[in-house]
Amino acid sequence: MEAVARQTIHKRFKLTALTPAGLPNPSLAIAASRAGALGVLDLEYIRDRQAGLNGIQRLAQYARNDFGIKVDGDDIELLAAVTSDLPEHLKVVILTHGDLRNWRKRYRPFVTKVFRSYWRALV
Repeated sequence: MEAVARQTIHKRFKLTALTPAGLPNPSLAIAASRAGALGVLDLEYIRDRQAGLNGIQRLAQYARNDFGIKVDGDDIELLAAVTSDLPEHLKVVILTHGDLRNWRKRYRPFVTKVFRSYWRALV
């Protein structure tokens, strides 16, 4: 009975581990993904876009299960670059607060891509 309860809880809840914000090192997210949790690479305060993209590539290469990324909602260029060619195991994209004026115009391409790719978006 206890094993059944654990399986039910495991299906409902997913542990999530976020890397430290602004550091493009995906090691923690890789370890979380390999352990069955959702590993999230936090690119919210990233300064070097290429380092962030390299971090996503490393995460995709070494993670064995689903993973996610967190992106600053005000950095539309990084959001476009990050979502242009994303790996298969990317399942969650967290978009932090941004300028809510013209929200539809700014985020429409991203939202369209989310619906077409079956990602889960958290805004």
